[in-house]
Amino acid sequence: MLAGARQRALLTGLKGDSFPWRLTPQLEIDEFDDDEVVLCLRMGLLRPGVGMPDWAHMGRVIGIRVRLAFEKVVGGRPEEWSGVAGNLIQDAMSEAESVLDALRVFKKGSISLAGLIVVSLQDGGGWRGSGGPHPLRGGFQWGDYELTAAEGESFVTFWRQLKSARKRKLLDAAMRRFSYAGDRHRPDDRLVDLVIAAETLFLGDAGNPHERGELRYRFSLRAAFFLEEAGLARRVLFRFMRNGYDARSAIVHGGEPDPALLMGNDGARISLMEYADAMEDVLRRALREAVDGAQDGDGSLVDWDELVMGRALSEEEAESL
Repeated sequence: MLAGARQRALLTGLKGDSFPWRLTPQLEIDEFDDDEVVLCLRMGLLRPGVGMPDWAHMGRVIGIRVRLAFEKVVGGRPEEWSGVAGNLIQDAMSEAESVLDALRVFKKGSISLAGLIVVSLQDGGGWRGSGGPHPLRGGFQWGDYELTAAEGESFVTFWRQLKSARKRKLLDAAMRRFSYAGDRHRPDDRLVDLVIAAETLFLGDAGNPHERGELRYRFSLRAAFFLEEAGLARRVLFRFMRNGYDARSAIVHGGEPDPALLMGNDGARISLMEYADAMEDVLRRALREAVDGAQDGDGSLVDWDELVMGRALSEEEAESL
C-alpha cells in the first residue's frame, strides 16, 4: 500500500506569471491555494499586517510543491513512522533548496525559502496539514525576484540542464557556495562565499600537489580566459578577480580589504557592497556558462591548459614549447 505527502516550501520574494512551472512530475513552482496560505499563516511562515490579528490580505503567495510517495507500514512501530517522516522531510528540503540554488544562478534578485510545511494523505483520501514549519536555508526575508512567463519557461529548461550538470561534484559545490552568498546580509560574508565558489570552479584541480603553485595568478587567469575574449575586457576581469582573491584573503584573516582593491570595471573606487554585487554578477555568468558546457563526470571544469595556452600563445610560440 502506498501513502503520500505533499511538501510546500514557501518562496519569499518571487513574483511571476503563468504558474505552475512544472520542473518534474513531482516538483513544481506554483501559487498557493487558500488552504495552503492559511496553513502557512498558522505555522508562522506568513505574517498578517501590523494591527490586523484577525485577518490578512496576502496577495499572491508562491512556493514549491514536492510530491513524495512511500510504502505505508500498517501497524508499524512509532519509531518506524518517525524515520519515514524524517526521510520525507529531508528529501523535500533538498529538492526545495536545489530549486532555490537554480533560481539564484538563473537571474539576479533577492529570494529565499521561509520554511516547509507538510501535507499528508489521510486514509479517507483527504489532505491535512501537519508538521513544520521546518527551517530551510535562508530564513524569512522579503525579496525582489521577478520572472516573466517567458523567463519561467526558460527557467524550466535551465533547471533540467542544471540537474544533469550538477552530477559534476565541482560544479555542484560551486553552485551551493554561490547560493549560500544569497543568505548573507553582510557584504564581507557574501564576498567570502562568492570567492570560495569561484575557487571551486576555477581551481578544482588544485588538490593535486603539482597543481598548487601560484593559485592567485591561476585563479585570475582562468576566470579571465573562461569568460572574456582577448583584449581589454580580459585584462580588466583578470585584475578584478585577482583583487577579489586578495580582498577575500584579508577578510578571512581577520582584517579588512585595502580600499585600493575595490575597483569597478571602469577603474573607479566602489564600496564593498558594490564589489560583492559585481562579483556575484561575474560568478552567475560563469556558472551559467559552466552549466551550458558541462558533461557528466568529475575533475576540472575544462582543459585549462588548452584553454589558456591555446589562446594565450600563437601557433609558433606553442610549437616551440
